[in-house]
Amino acid sequence: MIPTLYKSALHPREVRALLSLKVKGQKYAIPKESLALLAHQLDDEAFCCAALSKVSRSFAAVIQQLDSHLKNAVCVFYLVLRGLDTIEDDMQFPPEEKSDLLRNFYKKHDDENFTLKNVGDQEDYRVLMEHYDKVVRFFKSINANYQKVIVDITKKWETVWPILQRKR
Repeated sequence: MIPTLYKSALHPREVRALLSLKVKGQKYAIPKESLALLAHQLDDEAFCCAALSKVSRSFAAVIQQLDSHLKNAVCVFYLVLRGLDTIEDDMQFPPEEKSDLLRNFYKKHDDENFTLKNVGDQEDYRVLMEHYDKVVRFFKSINANYQKVIVDITKKWETVWPILQRKR
């Protein structure tokens, strides 16, 4: 740890960022409560921020330090991609249903009732998908330009999925 600190000392901006993260670290701490419990206690935005902390420990603190409009857009984008990846990684999900859902996942962001039960190979992923309606509602609250980019990238999965299937 000391050599890392010494190397960082040579870069004052890094030292400032490390100190800022240390001071503000509690604000970005991973919630102790289960995501399932938080889903019933938190509004859509707070749930999405908590879910981000639970499903992306490495990116969550960085994302949550962005300006609020960008933070919200990146948070939603990450959760959308996490949703896609959760479906793709779930080996119990019937292949024909999985293929159709992945190709059409971008359309789900119009459906405020869209959820999936028992999908995901980790508990927090399953909870995220069971409460994906919160992600959809939060998605609808962000700037329309960000929404367009997220839907466009998610739609591109339609072209990636068949290629991935051929490589397996």
